[in-house]
Amino acid sequence: MRYNMAPVDNSPRENMGAFDFIYSIKANDTIPVHIYKSRDTGITVCIADVEGPVVNGYFCLATEAHDDDGLPHTLEHLVFLGSEDYPYKGVLDLLANRCLASGTNAATQIDSTFYTMITAGSEGFLSLMPIYLDHILYPLLTDAAFLTEIHHVNGEGEDAGVVYCEMQGKEATGEYLVYMEQIRALFPGRCGYKSNVGGALKNLRESTNNEKIREYHQEFYRPENLTIVIAGQVKHADVFKALQTIEKKIIAKGNRNFFKRPWQNPIPPLIKLLI
Repeated sequence: MRYNMAPVDNSPRENMGAFDFIYSIKANDTIPVHIYKSRDTGITVCIADVEGPVVNGYFCLATEAHDDDGLPHTLEHLVFLGSEDYPYKGVLDLLANRCLASGTNAATQIDSTFYTMITAGSEGFLSLMPIYLDHILYPLLTDAAFLTEIHHVNGEGEDAGVVYCEMQGKEATGEYLVYMEQIRALFPGRCGYKSNVGGALKNLRESTNNEKIREYHQEFYRPENLTIVIAGQVKHADVFKALQTIEKKIIAKGNRNFFKRPWQNPIPPLIKLLI
């Protein structure tokens, strides 16, 4: 749906907290898009002033894998099962419903993982965002959650688990088998693009474990590798204010460590999500 009114530029002139303005562009020569970065934590915020009542959020991390253990995918599932400040399964979606959001979701790509939410209006979005980020940056990752969500053997001696069953459905199709052979032929040597980021069934049974998932989270789910993409009518200064809670927690826990990697902060490829 297109709107006749031009999008409103909500970029702030003050009250930016620890965030610095980096640059602006215009998507489709119409939509103002502004990029900010936190001096304290390295979090990048990308806001597109899209006209309309709906606010879309994407919490994006550059991720990669060099085996078929499916660590990006398994971690994505475990993020929703509770965090340090909200240690209960389902609390995120419960709060999302109260914030006029249509639930939460996520997707694991071969070179990135992003978590999504959509709310009616900015008030609910700004209320839910710090809670969502607490799940992303500080998930519980308990052994019990791993056993129920990723893989276990049930009482009938059958392999089970949400992730295992999901990948079982994919691995049984000819299209998926052809795709895996194709990417392995296209990307020889050590390359993340040849890996099964969803998790091969053999690996999920034999080599994937919760300790590997915890280590993977520590390596990739870092604030300086996090880009928050927001599309909708929201005051930028209010976004920075809503992020103060999670930024204070990051600093208090000593998570500031600005290591540089070529995949850090994948801003340009994410602009397409805004259009």
